[in-house]
Amino acid sequence: MASPTILSSVVNELRAFAPFSEIPAHLLTEFAACLRVRYFAAGEIVLPMGEGVPSVLYIVKSGHVVGERPGISGAAVPALELSPGEMFPIGAVLTERPTHSTFRAHRDTLVFEVPSAQFRAQLVRLPALQDFCERRLFNLLERSRASLRAAYSAERLSEHPFSRPLRSAITRPPVTCTAAATLAEVLATMHREKVGAVILVNAQNCAEGILTERDVIGRVVLPGLPLTTPAMHVATAPVRTLDETQPISAAALLMVTHSFRHVVVTQNDAVVGVVSERSLFALQRQSLASVSDAIQSAADVPALARCGADIRDLSRALVAQGVAAGLLTQFISQLNDQLTQRLITLLMPSHPVTSRAGIRWCWLAFGSEGRHEQTISTDQDNGLIFLTDAGENESAVRDALLPFARAVNEALATCGFPLCKGNIMASNPTLCLTVQGWVDKFQSWIASGDPKAVLNANIFFDMRTLAGVGDLVAQVQHAVYPMVAQSARFRKQMAEQIAQLEPPLTWLGRIDASDAGTLDLKRMGAMPFTDAARFLALAHGVTATRTRDRLLAVREQMNLSQAEVLGWIEAFEFVQMLRLRHQHERLAAMEAGRPVSENANEVAVNTLSPLDDRILREAFRQARKLQQRIALDYR
Repeated sequence: MASPTILSSVVNELRAFAPFSEIPAHLLTEFAACLRVRYFAAGEIVLPMGEGVPSVLYIVKSGHVVGERPGISGAAVPALELSPGEMFPIGAVLTERPTHSTFRAHRDTLVFEVPSAQFRAQLVRLPALQDFCERRLFNLLERSRASLRAAYSAERLSEHPFSRPLRSAITRPPVTCTAAATLAEVLATMHREKVGAVILVNAQNCAEGILTERDVIGRVVLPGLPLTTPAMHVATAPVRTLDETQPISAAALLMVTHSFRHVVVTQNDAVVGVVSERSLFALQRQSLASVSDAIQSAADVPALARCGADIRDLSRALVAQGVAAGLLTQFISQLNDQLTQRLITLLMPSHPVTSRAGIRWCWLAFGSEGRHEQTISTDQDNGLIFLTDAGENESAVRDALLPFARAVNEALATCGFPLCKGNIMASNPTLCLTVQGWVDKFQSWIASGDPKAVLNANIFFDMRTLAGVGDLVAQVQHAVYPMVAQSARFRKQMAEQIAQLEPPLTWLGRIDASDAGTLDLKRMGAMPFTDAARFLALAHGVTATRTRDRLLAVREQMNLSQAEVLGWIEAFEFVQMLRLRHQHERLAAMEAGRPVSENANEVAVNTLSPLDDRILREAFRQARKLQQRIALDYR
């Protein structure tokens, strides 16, 4: 390949694929000079399994290569398909071990060959290539996220990325007063320093309280307090602080959860700075805290409906900001929680049963809401649990609670959360139960063990409290979890049901679309991960509800490698981001009056970019690995 024309052609071919597109031209030309082209006919073995350390690394130029592994019967089973731009066998070349697969040309195929020793030597000179080879899935995801940010925002936003440490968001030394300071001293300091918050500290510079401009009117001016009053009498205490090493996302979540506008940053418990909501979220239309404030101040259902639309708009801005899918769905879920809670507060006065002495109740969230993994297109999955004092008639209390539940369900529909077609809603009398009623329901599902019972149990195992008395859920879980631990048969049936939802890959490793050429990203993409994580959490007594948290929690108990678990998590969160992107596109089409699929999670496979198609196939392979691990351990 000494000819400049040939080298130029090879370089141009390589540039179409990651990570070669990031390698400087002169270095990529040198790399291309190491390559030679080789032809393999359809069915011909490119690289056999287990015959020593591979002497050559291959890059698919055109055609397709299939990786085969021995199946249970010993016969070769296709495990993956490699398309143009993909390299193999990277792991074997880097670790200098025999391959675990036989690679065969599926049809007439051209490959680039580079001697393994030269390839390893090139890695030292090409950091982008080395990083890509060592962290293939992670790098593909990073490239997908970069592309997604570009599509959502024409210009880069200047705000700090959510993954950076809080110390990077501190713009000035903290403004403090001693904990013994009077209101006059604190307000004078606030005015002089032109800040919206003053931290009250002790002798060790640890935060004892915080006084903000927003506090002054309600706690000082309106009550008419003398300025000689100790500031600690009206300051917010104790102070919620975050260490400077925590990510900015932690401050964002704290602001959303508690409607804070300032977060105190510490180093070894000593105050080192304050970050404000304004400094973190200069987004296109709304900020997390401003949407949260609007929800809290909403006076009626129409106002909350506008907040629901703002949540969906904000999710687009957060994607453009570069927020990862796991954190983004957590933000969305937190704001949806607040909307539901405010809605319940507004409707309670019209339903006296909710405030009657002797009746305790709580509003339950199930499914994606229960897992804090909601996207912007989600229907309702909720229920009610109640407990009565002696003398109260349970049936009468249920009859009185159902109109309240129906009113909440209908109001949520107005706010953009459609009624559940499966009637998994609190207004369903079978989902408005006492503590014992819920325990009995779970017990019947576990004892029955038929497929429908297992499916029902799966939906409700993600339950958590949204409003009302939270310990009622804990009472149900305390009774139900041991039932699961004691029923090996039920766990086996759960494992078998997980295995039935196979990732949609053909035997050649391509995406197996429906006859209409579409794919349900929720059922076929996300559910294999959420169902598997739920099962593992139940099997190991883990009470976490988020898929990410469940997988991380069982890692040590199952003796899993960190890389393996992070691969599952990254794959799941890519699917979630793909769902969000499709839902945003669908929402825009609806607003423009264009026809859309009734299923908000159904995507046409031919609309996926080559990069998304490649990562999605890898995500499905990760789902298959997770299912195989469960099948190996529990069936």
